[in-house]
Amino acid sequence: MEVHVNSVWTDAQADVLIRMLATGRSYAEIAVALNQQFNTNYSRNAVCGKGFRLRVKAPPKMKAPPKPRKRDRERIQTVKPAPRVEEIRLRCAEIEPRHLTLEQLEPRDCRYPFGDGPFTFCGRLNDEVSSYCPEHAWLSKMNARSNTEAVTEARARWMRRLNFRKTLLEVRA
Repeated sequence: MEVHVNSVWTDAQADVLIRMLATGRSYAEIAVALNQQFNTNYSRNAVCGKGFRLRVKAPPKMKAPPKPRKRDRERIQTVKPAPRVEEIRLRCAEIEPRHLTLEQLEPRDCRYPFGDGPFTFCGRLNDEVSSYCPEHAWLSKMNARSNTEAVTEARARWMRRLNFRKTLLEVRA
């Protein structure tokens, strides 16, 4: 069988290309069919190029929906339970706050909030490293201890700090 290398496309070859594309055949299949029918040696890329120059669009192929990836399947199987909705209660040290509004707060006042609606703030003198007074700073760092233990410890620390300051003042005087 003699194969002719022909770079010139005939109208008959172009018609076959258009008809085969309309039936949904691939460019590789069309190249094989053209080569058998017209005794040519067109490659798949040659057929693609001719289809592009003829401005022929192949009908869209039906794609199968993508399979879920392994980690997506694992994520679907391990559904996390919905978080429990609990009433949020602010912890409170057993100290008497000044109940200042936001506008009334001074730079060194404790900003620990009180209340459910319009909030008020503690307003006591805060630490130099925190925006809370020592008791509320301790409460904000407390994890699993009960409130009474934290209050007792905070009160003891506050008293030690007050005594230390009084001692410093006496020494300086």
